[in-house]
Amino acid sequence: MSNFPLNHPAKGLIMSTELYKDIVPFGAPIDGATKTVTIGDWLWCPDVALSYLLGARILLDSARDDDIDRIVLPISYLQRHALEVGIKDAIDLAYEISFSRAWLGQLHVDLGAPPPTLRRASFDHGLSRLITELDRALSSIGYDPAPPLLRAMADELAETEQNKPDRWRYSKVRSQSRVGFEPSFSTPVAVPLADIQSRLETVFTRHLWFRDQEHALGDEPTLIETLGIESERLDQTLFPVLHHAGRADEI
Repeated sequence: MSNFPLNHPAKGLIMSTELYKDIVPFGAPIDGATKTVTIGDWLWCPDVALSYLLGARILLDSARDDDIDRIVLPISYLQRHALEVGIKDAIDLAYEISFSRAWLGQLHVDLGAPPPTLRRASFDHGLSRLITELDRALSSIGYDPAPPLLRAMADELAETEQNKPDRWRYSKVRSQSRVGFEPSFSTPVAVPLADIQSRLETVFTRHLWFRDQEHALGDEPTLIETLGIESERLDQTLFPVLHHAGRADEI
């Protein structure tokens, strides 16, 4: 768990929630004087989506009122990118389940069967389009469509950025009505940063949070947990079959 100084403005809120507890799988050496953090290891697999969401939370809670308009762009970008990565994580897990099911079926007929093509979430930043892809990926493995709360959040953020994700990253975007570029936000847009952050944290808590087993014990699994558990179970089923066929190095 990250350690915040006692006087950190965001400490009370962050430390009161379990959502951000397990972003990194294990601690890393930190040089407090230079803020140098050591990252990377063959087992290092951070929860990227929650890391972005935590970044938005710290910026939002530590900013003074007279600074908030100057950092609205990075806060909003961190918020929407957290959701994008969370949706793509769910899509990837659904594709992994489809891949493993298909390969197991083929191996039961022919132990020499090559693996099918493993799909990944499309290289698309549009939140509404990603929800559509998630619906298709879930449907292909017999799951219900994306939860309404997740869908509503994605559609709302897509509407705020007028279906152009680059609006948060650049001062100008390609114009939809004329040749050339136009200001990212040529007309005023009200962005309720604190409300969006709170609702995103609710979306993640209910649907996109892979909790540690001790914390999740007795609770209804989230969407990402349900997908992750099935994907891991299929991997555990695949391994002995491939091992028996002398192909254990293929998984």
